[in-house]
Amino acid sequence: MESSVYKVLRAVLHLEKLNNYPSWVALIGELLGIILSVTIYYYTAMAFSPIMKGDLNFYGTDYFSYVLIGEMGLMIPAYLFANPSSRLKNFISEKKLSSLLSYPIDLHELLTYWINAGILLEVLRVLLHFLIAILFFKLNLDVKGFILMFLIIVISYPIFLGLGLIGAAIIMFFGRGDSILNYITTISLFLAGAYFPPEVFPPIIQKIGHYISPFNSVLIAMRKAFNNELLLNDFYPLIIWILIAYPIGVYLLKYAQNKFFERGSEIILK
Repeated sequence: MESSVYKVLRAVLHLEKLNNYPSWVALIGELLGIILSVTIYYYTAMAFSPIMKGDLNFYGTDYFSYVLIGEMGLMIPAYLFANPSSRLKNFISEKKLSSLLSYPIDLHELLTYWINAGILLEVLRVLLHFLIAILFFKLNLDVKGFILMFLIIVISYPIFLGLGLIGAAIIMFFGRGDSILNYITTISLFLAGAYFPPEVFPPIIQKIGHYISPFNSVLIAMRKAFNNELLLNDFYPLIIWILIAYPIGVYLLKYAQNKFFERGSEIILK
């Protein structure tokens, strides 16, 4: 059992490396893309900073720092949310799902191995974005804030993985749904205030984001961490989401896996 799992993990890591960086050209392209991305953030912030004033809450940071914290802070949660369904869709479209399910591990464990292999690259991307912003655009943020931000990401890991597993279960049940999940991810980033304070939205939209989306709770905690306002109470919503999202995600995907075996045929994507 252990040797089989180890072989799967090694194969997953190898495939992830080949898929993302088949050559040194891909590595250079990734670095140039990150530099371009940070440059766009900086000059966009410079353009909008004069008008982004008034009663909007930037948690004690300038607009460039605000946008960078929002985008980078939610990069890994967004990856965890969207990746399980996209991975599963690839397994289905490439006719690999039945073969992978022959291993003596549950599907949610298999997807978790695959996701963890890719999450290392996401962490590296986040760090490179911040490093370039510090070296070339004079980003000045508290080191304690960075440490707390990654702590919050670690704590929230089961939340977004659980929600991602729910999305994967939907794919197994219905053969569709991944496009909707991508839309939900994009909308959630906006509602959470990744790019501008949520106060710009109507009150009802603000309440929907605040009470329904875990992205909001995570990003608020991160912003408070950089502003030295983080309290123990800010972790309570995250704990509640962990207790809800991950168990439901694992259960639904196991249920979908059992239904797949009962059906005895490949899933047809629609």
